[in-house]
Amino acid sequence: MTLERSCAVPADRVWETLIRPVFWWGDDVVLEPFEGGRFHEPWRDRGGQHHTRGRVVKIDPPRLLQLSWKDDGWSFETDVAVRLLENGNGCRIVLTHRGWNGAPESDRARLVTAHLGGWKHHLGSLASCAETRHLNETGSG
Repeated sequence: MTLERSCAVPADRVWETLIRPVFWWGDDVVLEPFEGGRFHEPWRDRGGQHHTRGRVVKIDPPRLLQLSWKDDGWSFETDVAVRLLENGNGCRIVLTHRGWNGAPESDRARLVTAHLGGWKHHLGSLASCAETRHLNETGSG
């Protein structure tokens, strides 16, 4: 799956928000922004407490953050890449989440749909937070 979102601030400013998930994702999300660094997202749903874990596979500030991605209980691992592409005075945020062919066929559509909804929410939060932080730091708005 690939999602794109426009953001009204430059990539370097979005990057500063991206690598600090406490601003846009949640207080308890851990992201160590270096290759081999740990990623951990605890989350809850009707089924209880869950965990998504991974590692930073590649990092190229302020252009690329690539993570391995696996929920507890999965027999497969996926790959998430967030790319920031300059676009005039702002940037485009492009998120790609691959590796779904490893998911059991009976669960694949449900997992992709759930992650698609989650990523739409998180990308909106990332863009909004980056724009708000930029306005607050520059005194504009």
